Amino acid sequence: MNLASQGIESNVNSVDEISIVPKTKETILNSISEVHYVDVGLNSIGAYLANRDVFERISKRLIHGARQLHFVLHGTPRHWTDEQRDWIRKEKDKMLLLLELEAGKTKGK
Repeated sequence: MNLASQGIESNVNSVDEISIVPKTKETILNSISEVHYVDVGLNSIGAYLANRDVFERISKRLIHGARQLHFVLHGTPRHWTDEQRDWIRKEKDKMLLLLELEAGKTKGK
């Protein structure tokens, strides 16, 4: 018995669209809806993603049809305000700025 004979309409055009395991890199990337970036307390430079190219590539995916993507930054006030390790706040602020700049290009997507 198929869905149509049960009175259920289906908009699925192929088996690939209902696959549990994504079959392509694009399908995997487009399936991500939220990224949680957790400050794990590393005491070294480079803990935050601050490469503009990465965020530009993400924004291009969004512009060309990928669904909305949310970034959530997690950290503690101690990490983000510690004057002895001010690079942590600077890296976090740079990542946040890059996210905001790219969000503008995608109209908040």
